[in-house]
Amino acid sequence: RTNITEKVKEEPPLPRVILFSFEPFFIPLSGSGKEKDFLKFKISAELDSPELKREMNFKLPTLRNSITEMVMEKSKDYFKGQEGKERIKKEMIKMLNFRLKTGKIKEVYFSQFMIQ
Repeated sequence: RTNITEKVKEEPPLPRVILFSFEPFFIPLSGSGKEKDFLKFKISAELDSPELKREMNFKLPTLRNSITEMVMEKSKDYFKGQEGKERIKKEMIKMLNFRLKTGKIKEVYFSQFMIQ
């Protein structure tokens, strides 16, 4: 026989995740052919502090420009496969953290990623 009034164990609260979402990027890639390849992607960055979110809003034009310039230098083949996505994520985190002072980006997540 089970007791209906049995207490339900309380689960610890989930850790608070602070995200900064960028508007989508649509960037031409360097290539050897006459036709230009483009990379379209949308990213969110996981931040370690709310202060960093304010700093990123303030620096948004320069951060977007830095991401665009970094991606434009790459060829289509650079982004192929899961390894390519992981490689560019690590580069973005390193480059953005270099430009930020009030905290660090812990991770970058792609919600859209398409080469055309």
